[in-house]
Amino acid sequence: MKASICVFKMELHTQVKAKDVVAAILIITLLLSSCSSPGIDGKATQSAHAGVTIGFIGPLSGDLSRLGEEIKQGVEVFAKTHPEVKVIYEDDRWDSKGSLTSYRKLRDIDGVRAFVGPLGPAATIAIEGAMSDEDKNASFVAAITLCTDEFRNYTNVVCSYPSLSQQADQEVSFAQSIGRHTGYLITEQSALGQQMEDNIKRAAAEHNQTILGIDKLDLKGDKVLYTYATKVTSTKPDVVYVIIPDIQVSTSMIKILKEQDPGITIIFGMDLEEGYANQFKDIMEGVYAGGQIKDDYDAEFSARIMEDYNMTPNLYHALGYELSAALYESIKAGALDKGDFIDQVNNHNKAIRGIRYQDSMVQMPFQMKIVHDGKIIPINP
Repeated sequence: MKASICVFKMELHTQVKAKDVVAAILIITLLLSSCSSPGIDGKATQSAHAGVTIGFIGPLSGDLSRLGEEIKQGVEVFAKTHPEVKVIYEDDRWDSKGSLTSYRKLRDIDGVRAFVGPLGPAATIAIEGAMSDEDKNASFVAAITLCTDEFRNYTNVVCSYPSLSQQADQEVSFAQSIGRHTGYLITEQSALGQQMEDNIKRAAAEHNQTILGIDKLDLKGDKVLYTYATKVTSTKPDVVYVIIPDIQVSTSMIKILKEQDPGITIIFGMDLEEGYANQFKDIMEGVYAGGQIKDDYDAEFSARIMEDYNMTPNLYHALGYELSAALYESIKAGALDKGDFIDQVNNHNKAIRGIRYQDSMVQMPFQMKIVHDGKIIPINP
């Protein structure tokens, strides 16, 4: 539709008097520069003269709104320093159906072809599954999600957080290094929980750790959590891995475990944002945080986050900025596709030092941390 609108404007403006030929040529040239055009091999591109539009999909309300706002802030900081970039923000409330609705609105109404978000594998997989072949050829999604095996085969969708396999290796090897030779896993009853079980068992076998038990929760009531906690503490494991994405359920479980055994060693195996560590600081005190990215951010990016929001940058700010920058550079290069996006990240880290893609899976330097007085403190920085 955009191409035919441009043609119509050209024909209209060429109907001028002979003495205005020069002006007509100038008008046609300007109009041509403002039209979008198909890229190489049918991939979508956007003219730098017309500006670059990016669609944001993430939780700006609801349980994970803090994370969504921080990702949004990272995107905003990038857009502020690139006035040719327009960002349209959609709140999906951390719901897969909301993510799909946001994607379709941005695609069909706003004409967006480059996306930051959504948050999490479930929402990302839902969007990818709803794409037609035309969508996959004409758009690109830089999701804020851990890498699962599905992402190796996606042609126009990338993950941005290291895989469960990498996280499990880090957590189990750390536990062994501090003399914790038996473990117990508490996770959720879901596909994610099953993957976590598989990876913890594999990592434990490789690092000679004995897993005494595994529980996958499907209920949130405190009475049920108390029953599970009693079962765990009765086995007296050296370490308990609590790997549950729902922060409310996680903190409730950790609270009950510590009440039953004040000296218990707990590794929280999901990415932990400092706002949540502070919100639940009494419960989380002394809990180890695994699956944490080393805080090694670009100085210029960090200064901008501090200047605009008076905050120390975190991973969510950095991912919002990094993914927006890679999308922008890909569009400018006329190649909004997976290969060029990965090249942009690998060769031009804009916010996170050391981020790289290998075989479509992201690699970042991990660092174990511990919660102390509401702060997440790196161990052996």
